Amino acid sequence: MPGNWGKRTREFGKGVGFRGYGNVSDAVNIGWEIALEATRQLTAPDAPSRMECVFCTEDIASAKTFRDRFANSGSIYQVEVEDAVSMHTGNYDALTDGSQGASIDTNVATAKSYWTDAPTGIREILVGGSVKVSHKIE
Repeated sequence: MPGNWGKRTREFGKGVGFRGYGNVSDAVNIGWEIALEATRQLTAPDAPSRMECVFCTEDIASAKTFRDRFANSGSIYQVEVEDAVSMHTGNYDALTDGSQGASIDTNVATAKSYWTDAPTGIREILVGGSVKVSHKIE
């Protein structure tokens, strides 16, 4: 079953903010997700939405790097994906590394690249359906 990122992101603006509070980094997250979803609908409409997916990495090392950078106390699970489930592999580093120019111009180009170019950093795999947890790694 897809995780909570989409649900929590959609809650922003309903008077509760993002994850129950609101600050400038929440606005940055929402801006990214709006750009990414609009771009997905235009350039890769068959790819899973980040609002309705399970986020995965291709290996344990990438999962640990992600966790240590963004989810300090998060657990890591090995999962199995059904062959018929739609997936997309995007360049997560492009979203999280500092922009190299004006935010709006850079974010628009990066959002397009996320859906159309081969990843060069952490490969974020969006799984458009449920996954089966094989076992907990850590």
